[in-house]
Amino acid sequence: TPGNLDTVKEAAKADLEKAAQAEKAEIAADKSLTEAERKEKETAVDTKKAEEEAKITAAENADKVAEAKTAGETAIKGVHTPGNLDTVKEAAKADLEKAAQAEKAEIAADKSLTEAERKEKENAVDTKKAEEEAKITEAENADKVAEAKTAGEAAVKAVHTPGNLDTVKEAAKADLEKAAQAEKAEIAADKSLTEAERKEKENAVDTK
Repeated sequence: TPGNLDTVKEAAKADLEKAAQAEKAEIAADKSLTEAERKEKETAVDTKKAEEEAKITAAENADKVAEAKTAGETAIKGVHTPGNLDTVKEAAKADLEKAAQAEKAEIAADKSLTEAERKEKENAVDTKKAEEEAKITEAENADKVAEAKTAGEAAVKAVHTPGNLDTVKEAAKADLEKAAQAEKAEIAADKSLTEAERKEKENAVDTK
């Protein structure tokens, strides 16, 4: 019984559809993709399937249909190579490390900090980085990794706000002024001093 080329073509297209569905399922299951990347890959599968279906439609005999079907299935399967979520996480942690190093450099350059304050802030950066890294490790897909990375970078950058050395100097001078006033009050209250001695001591406080 003479076969029908259209029936052969329909069967080939049905196989192409199966390949496309399988590829989409693989894309959907790939946790290393963000939602946007997933959508992009699914669209690429549809585009590729349409291109390959057109070749089946144009095939002039059953052999050409078979060739077009095999080539089409291969092309569809080639749209997506499964990624690795761990690789995505490692990259995010590397970015977090960069943010931590930048924050530490900012702390080191801040002249308004004492050595003790500097050490404390550097330790705070390390603690915060470790906390945020743990969140990246726990992330269940690429979108969650991206969220954790962005939040982590912001948290690390928030550890230290650059101070102003002039402000620190002003505060120190204000404390010095308070001490001088207290010293003068003590001199004024000392009944054992003559007026001349009192003046001399007050001048000595001002000179200091």
